[in-house]
Amino acid sequence: MYKYFEGVTSSATTLNFSALQWGDAEALALAKVLPRYACVAELDLSKNRIASDGMKAIADAVNVIPSLTFIDVSGSFIDDKSMNTVGNAVLSSSVSKLGAFKCDAFH
Repeated sequence: MYKYFEGVTSSATTLNFSALQWGDAEALALAKVLPRYACVAELDLSKNRIASDGMKAIADAVNVIPSLTFIDVSGSFIDDKSMNTVGNAVLSSSVSKLGAFKCDAFH
């Protein structure tokens, strides 16, 4: 099973976790394993209940994934502080190539 997990994490380009009713606890758990997804380009966390603590953890993980170019958190509980956290993390990162961050504030 470990070899299968390693194979999936090393080759997945899209992660869709939309509408799973995830909150900060699930986002924190995802953030711990997200750096293993070395090829992921798109991360869909839309329509969940992720708030400030979860987005901070995701923002920290984004900094070490150079392939990630798109995150969707629309329909979630993202506040201005969380958006600033992600924005600052991306801007200060030397590896991040995040080009699109979709959330309700940017509609």
